[in-house]
Amino acid sequence: VAKSYLVAREDSVAEILSYSAETAETFLGLTKDRHILLDHKKAIDIYQAMINSADAEKNRLLSMMKEFNLQGRNDQNTFDYLKQNYDIQENQVEISTKNRSEQQSTLERLHLNFMKKCLAEHSRLLSLLPPMVIALRNELDNDGNSVVFIRALNANISRMNRAFETMFQDAENQQA
Repeated sequence: VAKSYLVAREDSVAEILSYSAETAETFLGLTKDRHILLDHKKAIDIYQAMINSADAEKNRLLSMMKEFNLQGRNDQNTFDYLKQNYDIQENQVEISTKNRSEQQSTLERLHLNFMKKCLAEHSRLLSLLPPMVIALRNELDNDGNSVVFIRALNANISRMNRAFETMFQDAENQQA
């Protein structure tokens, strides 16, 4: 493509630049959507870290209660304090687990939609190739029949879309 900027005629370079701008705009839009997915993934990781931390604290509190029992200590206030802290940690695990599950469910749905959008944009960008390719082939006097190229490209896009649609249906069925 860079060589084409140097040697191609202006109308061909214009087609290349138009296609490049379209791909850049598409990439920027998809990048924004990807950041949303990454934010959900980060939230899942945070909830998991909270669960792990609360579980570790629960285990520490249980060890302390067991040790007090083995030592025969009957300090009810200390035991009540430890039990209360254990219950707080258990509640934290329950809340974080629920929130993590909600985030995972949301992420799965958003990820599937993002994949669909990526593939739709890929198909759309492929369908924008003909003006650029035809312009360059004309410069090379290698454009025997552009219709054949366009038909082949459209057939390829249709075939690819059918394959992806089957994949998405399978993924949606697994989610249901």
